[in-house]
Amino acid sequence: MPTRRLALVIFVALAATSCGPTAKEKALKYSLTGLNAARDGFVVWDEAHQKKIVEDATSLEEGKAALAAYRFKRERVLQSFTVAYSALAVAALDPSAEMLIEALQAAREVYTLIKTFTDGDVKTPETP
Repeated sequence: MPTRRLALVIFVALAATSCGPTAKEKALKYSLTGLNAARDGFVVWDEAHQKKIVEDATSLEEGKAALAAYRFKRERVLQSFTVAYSALAVAALDPSAEMLIEALQAAREVYTLIKTFTDGDVKTPETP
C-alpha cells in the first residue's frame, strides 16, 4: 500500500508540474510585461518632455528645431522597442534557448537605453 501511495503522489506531482507554464513561457511573459511597463513609462515621460521643450522655447522656430532634434535622438529608443518586441515574438515561436537569450538581451538593451536617454528620470505610470 505505501508503494501505491508513493506512486500516486509522484503521478500527481508530475501531472501538476507538467500542466503549468514552462520556464521559457514564464520568462517570455515576464519580459513582455516588463517591456510593456517600460514602454508605458517612456510614453508618459516622452509626452511631458516634449511639452517642456515647447514651453521652454522662446520662438516658434526654436521650438520646432528643439523638437526635431529631440525626436531624432528619440528614434533610437523607439527602434529598440521594435527590436525587443520582434525578438520576443521570435522567441515565442522558436523553442531554442538562443532565441530566448536574444530576446532577453534586446529587452535589457531597451531598459538601459531608456535609463541613459532619460537620465533615469522615467517612471512607470500608476495603475488605476
